[in-house]
Amino acid sequence: MRLINAQDQEVQPGMRLRVVEGKESGQAWTFSHVVEHPVDGHRVHVTRRHPRMGHVHREFHPRLFGLHVVIDMTWRQSARVRVHHIRTKVDDYILAGIFALIPLAVFEQFHLSEHMFEILGLGR
Repeated sequence: MRLINAQDQEVQPGMRLRVVEGKESGQAWTFSHVVEHPVDGHRVHVTRRHPRMGHVHREFHPRLFGLHVVIDMTWRQSARVRVHHIRTKVDDYILAGIFALIPLAVFEQFHLSEHMFEILGLGR
């Protein structure tokens, strides 16, 4: 993930950013890193000194600084992520199937399944 400014230049950690939107416009913050956010994509983690509270950490949407996030992912990385996702799903389904068969095996072992087969005429 890269943070890109309006001039299409990458923002490096430690650079000073100024808020361009909202009620806090004009405030200067020091860029730390980009954080993934579950609701709206990404947040920019920034810090600054405060006279009473010391070192303040905050996370803002990149739009407040006039920035946007670019995700660099090659087709190999994308394929590897998809294969890993499919593999974990298959493993989960196999494990669920095994857990579903255990009660069936216990039932057949302890509830006289051979006797049931003889009664139904499906004898061996």
